[in-house]
Amino acid sequence: MPVAGRQNALMKLFLPALAATFLSACASAPQAPRHVDHAGPDRVCIEVSNWPNMVRVFTTGEAHLWLKQIDGLASPSESRACVAPGQHTIEVLAHNRYAYASAQIEVDAKSGQPLRIVANREASGFVFRVLDAGADPPSELVRVDRPVERTATPSPVYLPVTPPPARP
Repeated sequence: MPVAGRQNALMKLFLPALAATFLSACASAPQAPRHVDHAGPDRVCIEVSNWPNMVRVFTTGEAHLWLKQIDGLASPSESRACVAPGQHTIEVLAHNRYAYASAQIEVDAKSGQPLRIVANREASGFVFRVLDAGADPPSELVRVDRPVERTATPSPVYLPVTPPPARP
């Protein structure tokens, strides 16, 4: 095969590969920096109740919670993260019966102390509480009240209703 023929064949393979590389680079979104879990023996693990008891959802207003950020960085998980001891700012999002609220909670994490964040919907909004999960019974360390930020209205469901057939 002549040299020019080989170059044309290589260009036919190279150009589509180059185009695919550029297109895939454009298609991938930049990733926000994420909080890295602390792995030391003194770590403090924070857990949220994102699967509340369904009876308590309607009786006491227990809310679904998601960890959004820790110290301004995206949380590695929506339900659990581990931090080093010390002061931390934790942002959580709560949802209960079509109402949403978020809160930034300042926590002073003590070495080895497991923390649990819970939220309940009340008449005026949500009450976020940070509990010492290692105590028996769990004791409240921090309490933050937040108003409802937005409400999602459920879409109506229309069912076709046909009258019963006439009797002869």
